[in-house]
Amino acid sequence: MKNDIMIWVYSDWEADGATQHKGILTVQRIRGKEIYSLEYNES
Repeated sequence: MKNDIMIWVYSDWEADGATQHKGILTVQRIRGKEIYSLEYNES
């Protein structure tokens, strides 16, 4: 959607050894409210 905000989510813990892409957090504004959803990246 035009007004969606997409935030790329990463983890960077010492135990992982490297930065990993975890998913995309999407924020939608619908009728004055914010709806959050997370699309998890399996890899």
